[in-house]
Parts: sequence; C-alpha cells; structure tokens
Amino acid sequence: MLSSGAAASHAIIREDGREDGAVLARDPVPTSADIVLSENSGFRRAIAAKGKRETYTTVSAVDGLRRRFEVRHLAHLPIYVTSSLEELSIWREWGEWLLLQLAVGIPALTLILWTGPIFWVEAAFGCKAEVGF
Repeated sequence: MLSSGAAASHAIIREDGREDGAVLARDPVPTSADIVLSENSGFRRAIAAKGKRETYTTVSAVDGLRRRFEVRHLAHLPIYVTSSLEELSIWREWGEWLLLQLAVGIPALTLILWTGPIFWVEAAFGCKAEVGF
C-alpha cells in the first residue's frame, strides 16, 4: 500500500499512439513542463507487457530518484495511472518496523526463556521451583 508524503508521487500518463508517454498530470508537480517518457523508460517497458497492472523499480525520468512504481491502465481509455514511492523511504520504513519488533520481541523472548523453566518444573512435578539470586 502506498502512503502519501514527500517520498510518494502520482501521475496520469497518456499512451495512445500519438502522444505516447506524455505526462498529463503529476503530484508533486515536476520542475519542467511537457514531460514525455522515452521508449526505454520503465513505464514504457511495463506497459509493453500489456497487463492491466504492472510494478517495477527504476530511476525516475522525472525527478531522478530510485522509485518503486505501480502502473494501472484505465479501462477503455488511453490513460495510465502511476503511483510510486522512493525506494529509500520503503527501506527506511521497513527498518523502523524491524527495530520496533526487536525492541518488543527481544525483552519478551528473554522473559519467556528466563521464566519458562520455572513454570515447566511446576507443571511437570507439581512443586514450586526455587530461584536463588
């Protein structure tokens, strides 16, 4: 799922045989107007696959950032809609999620491993285990 923010971009691109790859609208607004994507762009390669929905990762021809794109064709129209996230922000978000899992998981696992034998002895032998420090 794509979030919106500084790392996200969305575009509407025309592909009808006359103005192939013309960017009709984009958010954030590009620095130059009249952008036409080249024949070897990731977008053009993705739509050559003739799927209704394609995903790919490449350096954006518009802003020069490495992005993860999803392209969808609008039925019965020569229009494609794209959404993308900067790849670095995907890795950053994943890293933050992983750190949170470790921050919670390691103490929880330590507690389970430390107290587990106490409860196992009680369950197996019906007596209280003594822990001495």
